[in-house]
Amino acid sequence: MVASAEVRVAWLEWLQTELVRITGEDSVAPDQEKQPHEHELGTLGVGLRRLYYLSQVMLQKSLRAKADAVTLRGEKQDGKVQESILLGNQAQLINANFWEACRHEFPQISEKENIGMRKGWVMVWWSDAEGFGAPPDASSADGSGDTDSGHGKVRPAPGSKRLH
Repeated sequence: MVASAEVRVAWLEWLQTELVRITGEDSVAPDQEKQPHEHELGTLGVGLRRLYYLSQVMLQKSLRAKADAVTLRGEKQDGKVQESILLGNQAQLINANFWEACRHEFPQISEKENIGMRKGWVMVWWSDAEGFGAPPDASSADGSGDTDSGHGKVRPAPGSKRLH
């Protein structure tokens, strides 16, 4: 049990060190404009921006390792696959922490159906009736309202999350 506690402490120390070192968080800033049906909650602070940035960096590293694994064979390939899985898990963990920190920063989002980030790091929410998950449009071929993907759902913008 002591080793597990030491690993958790080491992970948290690594995370804290990485967050302090980040200076380019605006390079992953959302670029989508707030939509008329979206309601503004507030602007993300630097700490949340850095947490989001780190999740995106870890995801990109994971994808790179996965792509590299395709070109390798044997033990080297196995090592890259394991690296990709580890980095992907870390990205998911950091991303989950980001959204949980957003819930802490904006407690009112716990009552909202959907949340997202928009240009200028603005946190927004919308209801199913107003946007994502809106009632189907009978004019589309399959009645889904989605005329180009065939999946029957409106896709959320990057940096959005469906809560329910």
